[in-house]
Amino acid sequence: MKRTYITALLFCLLLSGCSNIGDHIKDPVTFYYIRSQTQYFDDNAVIVSEEREASGHKGDLSYLLAIYLMGPIQEDRLSPLPPGTKLYNVSTGQEEIEIRLSDLDDVLSDAEYTLAASCLAKTCFDQTEIDRVVVVSGERTAVLTRDSIYEFDNIPEATEEIT
Repeated sequence: MKRTYITALLFCLLLSGCSNIGDHIKDPVTFYYIRSQTQYFDDNAVIVSEEREASGHKGDLSYLLAIYLMGPIQEDRLSPLPPGTKLYNVSTGQEEIEIRLSDLDDVLSDAEYTLAASCLAKTCFDQTEIDRVVVVSGERTAVLTRDSIYEFDNIPEATEEIT
C-alpha cells in the first residue's frame, strides 16, 4: 500500500512539473533546425530557431551540441542531421570553432550537408563571440562565417514575361 501511494505521489509530481516546461526556461539557449516541409511554404525561412534549457551548461559547447544532436522538441522543426550522427570533437580556438562529426558523405547530399553545417554554425554563433565555424564530416569540410549564412530562400520574382 505504501509503495502504491509513493508511486502515485511521484507520478502526480511528475505530471504537474511537466505541464509548463516551455514556460519556465531559466537558462535559455537557441538551437537552429530546419523547418518541416509542411510548414516550409508558409514562410520563407528555411532555418528556424528553438529555445531550449541549458541547465547551467550555457558555456559548454560540447554539451550543448550533444543535446542539439538529440533533435528538436517542436514538431514543426526537423534536425538537419540524420539520427545516429555522432559528435566526435569540438575544438574552440581564438578565431574559430571546429566541429567533427561522424562520416555523413553517403547519407547527406552536398546541399543537405551545407544546410546542416549552417544550422550548427548558427547555433554556435549564438553561444559564442567567434565569427567562424568549421564543420568536418568524412571528406567534407564546411567553413561558415556569421555573414555567410542566409536563412531565407529568396527567389527573385521575374520582372519581365518570357515568351
